[in-house]
Amino acid sequence: MTSRRLSALASIVIAVSPIAAATGIPPGTVVLVEIAHVARGDEAVRGFNRTPGAEEGVYGAPLKADKATSAKNAMTACGIRPEDVVEHPFVLLRLFYFWHDQTSGVVHDFVAWATVGTGVQVADGNIVKVELLAGPGDSRCATIRTVVSTSLKGGECEYRKNDMGTLGNALGAVNPLGGPGSASMYCPFVDKEGWKKLSITSFPGASVWSTPPAPSS
Repeated sequence: MTSRRLSALASIVIAVSPIAAATGIPPGTVVLVEIAHVARGDEAVRGFNRTPGAEEGVYGAPLKADKATSAKNAMTACGIRPEDVVEHPFVLLRLFYFWHDQTSGVVHDFVAWATVGTGVQVADGNIVKVELLAGPGDSRCATIRTVVSTSLKGGECEYRKNDMGTLGNALGAVNPLGGPGSASMYCPFVDKEGWKKLSITSFPGASVWSTPPAPSS
């Protein structure tokens, strides 16, 4: 039963909708995330095998980066054609780290594609504000608006373990290896500025910090 439950949880992580398909989130919502990788045009169009940096990972465990799929859904949501990616670059955003059991020493990260707003200069490891704009249908175009800090350390940010809730705690209780978990980024200013936690995926407890859309004038 333990292995079945863990497999089900893994399926949730792999199958969750990316930001482009984040229906139900009001257009104009802003989220705070870390840039995992600034992609070349061919990487965004075709997908690519990721090579983790030495600084990537959490709680002393290195990142086991899964292959990044194509950004075609994000391109569709943002109305950008593959041939125009050079002029409209895409990046991989890290929404959170996660692991299947606490003692494995292996962590993964859940990533999603975003485009870069006009005039914004970005690099790997930047902490950024991303606006979720209305796309075709119920889709959302994730667009980087502001670089808050060049790095986690520079912004005094860190990844903190999430409360897994009833489901996650139950999985952990029956798993001799300690159970699954996740860690989301926290920056000191979120409390002062009134940011709220927002669940974008179905992974128990995982969230990003967000602010609601600005009131229309």
